[in-house]
Amino acid sequence: MAEDSADGSTVYTSVGFAKDALLINSINSVNGLIGQVLCVLFLDKFGRRPPLIWGNILSGTTFAIAT
Repeated sequence: MAEDSADGSTVYTSVGFAKDALLINSINSVNGLIGQVLCVLFLDKFGRRPPLIWGNILSGTTFAIAT
């Protein structure tokens, strides 16, 4: 089972970023953490309902355009 899974460092190494794979993986993790904090702050300010409604409207619109 472990042969089928790969962490970020393994993926970055396989595409040619062997020297900086750990750094890129770390930056990616910090970027995700910052994104989560921003999402929590956004939801605290605007609530859950308006972003949910607008997100569904935009998602449905792009789906209708794409199909």
